[in-house]
Amino acid sequence: MTFESKSLARLIHEVNATGNEFKAGCEVEQVDHYIGICNSINSDKYICTVKHWQWWDLDIEGDQKELFGKTGQSQCVIKADYVIDDQLGRFNEGDWVRTSLLQTFHENCIFETANTFYLLVGKGTRRKIDAGLAGALF
Repeated sequence: MTFESKSLARLIHEVNATGNEFKAGCEVEQVDHYIGICNSINSDKYICTVKHWQWWDLDIEGDQKELFGKTGQSQCVIKADYVIDDQLGRFNEGDWVRTSLLQTFHENCIFETANTFYLLVGKGTRRKIDAGLAGALF
């Protein structure tokens, strides 16, 4: 197996690995309620509603870790395997998405990044992932 195929195999394995149950997310019947909350927080931010999601805690070492500490950025992203709706139209229903870094987590289901609210629907999981691998999916 070549270096490239080993790297690709590792990436595929890491991206598809299951995490631990994470008690967050809302029920589909609550989506409209939480869209209202998103709008009350910042009506200028777009909302992307997703399901089949996984919270990734980025495993960051050395200088990068220090940089995150200084900037106050969180070391978390969401990878969702199914986009329900994206207000801006960047993603089609059924697409997958990986967010940018977490800015704030609201109401146990609203993952806010610099530009978007991601509304987490249904059950999800959480796990640690190498930051370089997570970044390879952008």
